[in-house]
Amino acid sequence: MTYIFGKGLRGRRSKRKKTDWKTLLTVFGTVAGLGIVGYCLVFLLNYASGVNPVKDKTGLLELVGTPSWLNEELKTKILKAACAGGEDLKLDGDSAKSIQQNIEKSAWLYDVRVQTTSKSFLISGKWRKPIAKIRSGLLNFYLDSKMAVLDHVAIDDLVIIEITGFNLRGGIIRPGQILEAKDVSAAVLIIDSLDKMDSKVTADKPLLGEISRIDVRNYDGRRRRKDPHIVLYTTDDQQIHWGAEIGKWSQNFECNDKEKLGKLYSYYKERGTLLGGAKYINLSEPENTMPLPIDRY
Repeated sequence: MTYIFGKGLRGRRSKRKKTDWKTLLTVFGTVAGLGIVGYCLVFLLNYASGVNPVKDKTGLLELVGTPSWLNEELKTKILKAACAGGEDLKLDGDSAKSIQQNIEKSAWLYDVRVQTTSKSFLISGKWRKPIAKIRSGLLNFYLDSKMAVLDHVAIDDLVIIEITGFNLRGGIIRPGQILEAKDVSAAVLIIDSLDKMDSKVTADKPLLGEISRIDVRNYDGRRRRKDPHIVLYTTDDQQIHWGAEIGKWSQNFECNDKEKLGKLYSYYKERGTLLGGAKYINLSEPENTMPLPIDRY
């Protein structure tokens, strides 16, 4: 009896040990499985954050001293340009230099300075303000007052005048290059002159806001010598005959450029608008008049 009892006890102990090992193996397997799942989740999260590096990188960049007309679309474009080439954006001199070079290639800023802080890069520089636009076929870009080419981005807070009737030679046009085109340059110079006059005389209601385009198809009389060489069009399609390009008024027996500006702004200030008036406004015809208001500015 004793022998039989002893054999039965050993059988139970052996069975219990097997059961304990199975339990341990099960627990271990569960923990290991959770660990693998957790590792995979971490990997996927890291991967997910890495597939959009620009978002992470732009968080380390800050534009300072920006113009009032800068919008989010252009800001994002410039910050993306700063990260061109896969910059790691480590807070050191090499990264700062790369950021500076990348932004200058975008053409919107020049004399760029990049300063590092403990958390970010502070980016400053001189901004190119678009004042004219060119659209023809695949061409669609801006120009600043120095004829620097800027890529097209929607900017609602600026008056940007379209130039039509131009004659551009073939070739690739890239952001940052200085456009060589005499007829376009003549129009840009007029736009810049009006822009400066607006800031002095009619800052509250700029005259340029009522100009839609400048046509240079008869630049230098290349189509018909007796017709106005440069014509401005208002937003309601009224013509303003400017005449010869700035600096060549005497060769065409016209009013000088200062008088042309004076006539235009006198008309604008007296009526409060350029719209809904005469069929056209002639600025080039010489007149024996008293000194114009432009002389005061």
